[in-house]
Formats: sequence, structure tokens, C-alpha cells
Amino acid sequence: MDKKAKDILFKTYWTSAGWISGGNWKTEKADLEYAKEKGLMFDPLTISKSELVTRLEEIVKSISFKKITDAFLCGLTNKRLDWRSGLASYANANRLLKEENSIDYHYGYGVNEDLNVLNFERIKWGGVRHWNGLAIQKRARRLVNCVTG
Repeated sequence: MDKKAKDILFKTYWTSAGWISGGNWKTEKADLEYAKEKGLMFDPLTISKSELVTRLEEIVKSISFKKITDAFLCGLTNKRLDWRSGLASYANANRLLKEENSIDYHYGYGVNEDLNVLNFERIKWGGVRHWNGLAIQKRARRLVNCVTG
């Protein structure tokens, strides 16, 4: 993980005093481009519920449970919180796809969704929105790319 890109991502959302309030999240254009080039920041995403469900289905089909658990164990050994979240994301993707009564709020789809805050949470705490389909998709896709790429 590129240290400079990680610092850019973290400085967008966090200070020594804690969270920067939502209206004050700013990143210089050159810094944003650098972090995007390194794969740690992204353009806002517009996604429908059906697109999100399709992505979740593709992720669940594309990676074995053994690879998920191996990444989790490796995350424990290497103190990589961002690798540990894949296990919960995989399990929650399966849950969300199988539950018949999931409300739309649990999917987390919409217009101009901020993927950067999800990536920040994934790296800092291993992800916190374990019920949110968009966050699940983001963390699981990242893990798929790591273990199959």
C-alpha cells in the first residue's frame, strides 16, 4: 500500500482530534489524482440496486471460502485490518443475497456514493458498515483483486 496515497486518504477524513465533519472533507486535486492512481481513492459512484446485486453475486461466485479464510488469517498474522474485513464481507454478501426481507437501506446504492470514506474505514478499522451492500461489495472486490490478481 502506497504510504503517500494512504496519508492523503486519511487526511481527508481524520485528524488527531478524530473525524473531520462531513461538509469539510476536502482533498487537493493533485493529491486526489495521485491517490486514485495508486488505487486508494476513487471517483463517486452511481449504482442501481440491480447493478449492486449483480456485482455481489459475481464476487461470491469468483472466490472460494478457503481464499477468504486464508486472507483473514494472513491479516491477523500481518496486522492488516483491511484483509480481515473480507471474511465478514463475504458472509454478509451471502446473507444479503439470500435474505428476502432486506430493506433497500441495507444495500447502500445510490447517486454519487462516496467510495473513499468506505476505503478509509476499511483500512483504518477493517470496515464498519458490515450491513451495507455497497461497503460489502467494495471490501470484497478489493479482496478478490488481492487474492486472484
